[in-house]
Amino acid sequence: MRKSSIFPVLVTLALVSGASAQSISDSARDVYQAYQDALAVVTARCEIEFTTDKGSLPNQEQPTQTLGTVIHPRGLIVVSNSALDLSVGMVGQKGRAAGTEEFVTVTKADASFPEIQINLADGSEYNATRIQQNLDMDLAFLLIDPKKVAERKTPLAFVDTSKKVTEGGLSIADPVVGLSRSSSVYRHIPTVLPGYVTAISKRPESTFYITTAGNSQGVPVFDTQGRFAGITVQRIVGGQRTNVLGTLAAGMVNSLADLAKGKAGLK
Repeated sequence: MRKSSIFPVLVTLALVSGASAQSISDSARDVYQAYQDALAVVTARCEIEFTTDKGSLPNQEQPTQTLGTVIHPRGLIVVSNSALDLSVGMVGQKGRAAGTEEFVTVTKADASFPEIQINLADGSEYNATRIQQNLDMDLAFLLIDPKKVAERKTPLAFVDTSKKVTEGGLSIADPVVGLSRSSSVYRHIPTVLPGYVTAISKRPESTFYITTAGNSQGVPVFDTQGRFAGITVQRIVGGQRTNVLGTLAAGMVNSLADLAKGKAGLK
């Protein structure tokens, strides 16, 4: 009697589990097809100028490469700021003053970018400039040369951040889909990573989702309906790097993107 009552329940659970897994797979494929070309590879030269408590430090110039997401058909791209700006977290560090054995403490570090190159999925390459950054939210916005975008024969693939998951629209254990690109070993081919929301961190000014789908800085995460859920960034605390990733919720990303669009004269 006990066996016959349990068996139908096990069959039901198996069917529900199978349907759920299929749904996530279908959603992941849909997101991949819709947005894979919106991911860009960003390569830059970062030049850092230091201010210290005493003495001077020589400027540093270092190359950096990260991923970004095109969020406007006229060439606006969002990236994780700390992946691009190598000056993040340098305040408070000690270094040897130029020409001496004396150590100084960095009180200010400013980064500029003599060159930013954008490589898109179709193989095209463009120069870009950084037009806005937010240190605490770890976002920066880059703009491709508008004239070059206007010369394109095909429009840019992009993620519309206004078609977003609303505040509170995701819960613990909800399935999500992340997009990324592989390393240069596999020639930066687009990748998809279905996952789940594992935690939600709320602060007065933003919400961070911790997911198993956002594994690289600057990449987008979506819900299973294909709505934009956020951008994966590094948590910045007190101006310092934590090396901990989180997905900054779509609402905050969209608000900052609107400011960047206004600055760039985009509608």
